Parts: sequence; C-alpha cells; structure tokens
Amino acid sequence: MSGIDVLLHLVNRDDADFAELSIFADSVLALPRADLVAMAREKIEETEFSATSYESIDPEIEEIKITILEIAELRLIEVSWDGATYNAEFSVGFNAIHSSTDYSHAIYDREDGVHYGMEYSSHLYTHDEHFSATIEISFKHGLRKNAKIIYLKFYETIFYIDIDSVQYIREIVKGYDE
Repeated sequence: MSGIDVLLHLVNRDDADFAELSIFADSVLALPRADLVAMAREKIEETEFSATSYESIDPEIEEIKITILEIAELRLIEVSWDGATYNAEFSVGFNAIHSSTDYSHAIYDREDGVHYGMEYSSHLYTHDEHFSATIEISFKHGLRKNAKIIYLKFYETIFYIDIDSVQYIREIVKGYDE
C-alpha cells in the first residue's frame, strides 16, 4: 500500500513540494561541506597533472601543494527524498614544481648512445584553476542526521593545466632548496 502512496505523491506533487525538497537538499549539503572539501583535496592530490603550453616547453609536474580549495559553484541536477546530485566547480589554488630537460645544447654520443650536456631545470609556479565534479549526497529517509557524501568524481582523469597563465615564483636549485 505504501508503494501506491508514493506513486500518488509523485503524480500529485506540485512545484512547492519540489522547491522545498531542493531547499532541504541544499541545507543537508551544508552539513558535510568540510568533508566534501577534504574529499576533493584528497582526490586532486592523487590525480595526475599535465602541463600544456603554446610554446615548445613540455615540463613535468613533479609536486603540487594545494594552498586554497573552495567550492565555487554548486548546481542541483537531481533530487529525491533519499538524496541529491550536484554538479560542482572547485576553485583550486596550488603551487607546483615544473621540471624540464633542455636538449638544445646536448651532444649525442652514438657510441655510448647517450646525450651529454643536457640542462635540467625546476621552477616553482602558482596556479589558479577550476575543476568540475559530480557530487551525490544521501539523506536516507529524508533525515539530516543521515546525510553523507556517497560519490565525488571529477570529470577529468588528468588535470591539464595551462602553464602560459601561471605566476612564476622562483627557480629551484637542486641540492640547495631541498
């Protein structure tokens, strides 16, 4: 009998019910917000970064350190009495070490099969990026106390960052800065 009641409620509900449900979902999302930011930080730190540039530079991103992580935008895309799904955009500020090898002055020894005279360099840059994700929260039986994040997935599996729009901090000298 309860299945029929649920069906009747879905058929007969008005926009006010849906509006209240979306407001409820937004209020529930406010509860685990610190957990959400912590989960996002962990996933971003575990994800591979790749640098893109208009120049011929192709550095490796060796290390990142997140300095700022905020939820820039949340858009509710689906809501029910048991949970909600959001599209989110995270604003991320981080420092990254870019390392590259310059072969332009290198000499290739055919006998040994190695390059001599390559120049290695590492530089520290500050990045401000935006990464998009999908978030699902559960509030089983419509109760705030049951609220938890059940899914957080970024759209990208590799974060491509534009090195032409970063702020240079300094060169890292091996052995000196370590």
